[in-house]
Amino acid sequence: MPALKPTDYYATVKWLGSVKDSETNLTSTPTVEMPLTFAGFEAEFHAGLTRPSCSRVKQQYPRFTEIKNARQLSIVSQEELDLIAAEMGLAQLAPHLVGASLVIDGIPDQPVWAELS
Repeated sequence: MPALKPTDYYATVKWLGSVKDSETNLTSTPTVEMPLTFAGFEAEFHAGLTRPSCSRVKQQYPRFTEIKNARQLSIVSQEELDLIAAEMGLAQLAPHLVGASLVIDGIPDQPVWAELS
């Protein structure tokens, strides 16, 4: 069974942003383009193939051990931002407030995965 199957689903990029320095501010700044490599977006604080370990992985690695970077980007869906805003009683939830790198629109939640299995 192939791991990847074609679908008729397409997403639209609605917003691009980057966190410049999460040590000082976790919000992201809007940007108009985002050239990507396997290391992520060069201007993003989270870019890089590796990173120093932090408190989140202290059970696995001593602090500041060089480990594989698993968070070059933070991709969120517009549909989920809308659901979260509604639950919070807000008209909208701006993506920069959650440190998003990329907001996409148009991919349904459960139906896609149910069809692929």
